[in-house]
Amino acid sequence: MSVWRAACAAGVVLGALLLFRSSPAASQASGTAWLEWNAPKGCPSWDEVRAEIERLLGGPPQLASSEPLAVRASVTHDEVWHVSLETGTGAKTRRRTLQADSCRGLADATALIIALMIDPEAVASHGPATSPVGAISVAPAPSASSAAPAALRPPEAGPGAAARPPPSAPLLGDGSAVPRPFLGAFLSADVGVLPGADVAGGLNVGLAWNRLELALTGSYGLGRPTAHVRSPANAGGTFRHLWGSLVGCGSLALAGGESWSAGPCLLFDLGSVQGESFGVTRNSAGSALWVAAGAGAFIAWHVSPRLTIPLRLEAVFPLTRSQFVLENVGEVFQTAPVSGRATLGGELHF
Repeated sequence: MSVWRAACAAGVVLGALLLFRSSPAASQASGTAWLEWNAPKGCPSWDEVRAEIERLLGGPPQLASSEPLAVRASVTHDEVWHVSLETGTGAKTRRRTLQADSCRGLADATALIIALMIDPEAVASHGPATSPVGAISVAPAPSASSAAPAALRPPEAGPGAAARPPPSAPLLGDGSAVPRPFLGAFLSADVGVLPGADVAGGLNVGLAWNRLELALTGSYGLGRPTAHVRSPANAGGTFRHLWGSLVGCGSLALAGGESWSAGPCLLFDLGSVQGESFGVTRNSAGSALWVAAGAGAFIAWHVSPRLTIPLRLEAVFPLTRSQFVLENVGEVFQTAPVSGRATLGGELHF
């Protein structure tokens, strides 16, 4: 097995060296390296790929050539993980496809190839000791085009454009993956909005990119909690909650790697609280506007690159406190100044 791993490692390094020309003389002005890392949620982030590149090089990348280096890496997953690499130096573009058993393996292989393009001697000195190259295979390369696509080219310098960073600056890039839409369904439990605990069902739709997620949700209360007035004892009202939310969450890195993520969330609610009286001579119904803001946290289990199961816990603060009264009887119920909410669901990412 060690011989097989060594052969695979040599194949990756050789493929990278054949793929990319060696750098021009170091006496030329240094260029700028750009990286676009597009990967599903749960894969290593752009920052992690950059950190691995710097580890392999022993510091921030420094291009000897005056020509900029642009790399686009797009990760997909079916039975195995794939990364499609497009690299541009000057007016030339080359493409390669790698596959591995994990997204982490692809991220490390991508970092190794980029580091070899920038400074093979530095990589040889520091060594890809932790790169799992034994699990990597290289697919045949399609014919390269003669010109780099516009998306791979760094911004042109011009009047008013930001100055390029010095040669010792870290690898540049926007650090974000292509936004991925998702659909989901969930159940939530609220305490404090209505007279008793309430369970609601709902649907959500949103976008996820890099470490951020933004969703629109719609919720329908399934219960009808009841509140009574003191006198007459058999009078009161039943209540229902309907609302929509705008929810934004940010992910933090967890020790669980690709399978788990967690982070803070903010939300804004808009909807209504509906009440219907009982036990009085003339029953009636009414509704009040529900406007609230909240904050909390989430933890999510990434069952697969497409399926995620998130759990959110939030404190919700109503901006208007609904109050329901029975005419000539008195107050039946008023929304609490703060309520708690727990939401468990499933999301299908595309």
